[in-house]
Amino acid sequence: MKTLGLINYEGDNLSLKKVAPNKFIVVDQFDVKVSELTLEELCDWIEGRTSIKDSQGMDWYYTYQPQDARVSLFKIINYIMR
Repeated sequence: MKTLGLINYEGDNLSLKKVAPNKFIVVDQFDVKVSELTLEELCDWIEGRTSIKDSQGMDWYYTYQPQDARVSLFKIINYIMR
C-alpha cells in the first residue's frame, strides 16, 4: 500500500504505511523502520502524548512541528480509513 508522509522538511522525514486495519509502520528519511504502531498509539502520537525516534536518535513529536511541515489531520484520517 502507498505510504503517507507525516513530517516533511524538503523530503519525508517520517512516513506511515498501513499494513493491517489496526497496524501501521513508520519509516524514517533513511528508509529504516523505526516504529510499529496500533491505531491508538498513532492517535497518541498525533495528539502529542508520545514521540517517534528515528534511526539517528531524533525524537519527532507531531505537535511540535510547524503546520507546513506536518501532514494535515484530514489526510491522516483519509489514509487510515482506506
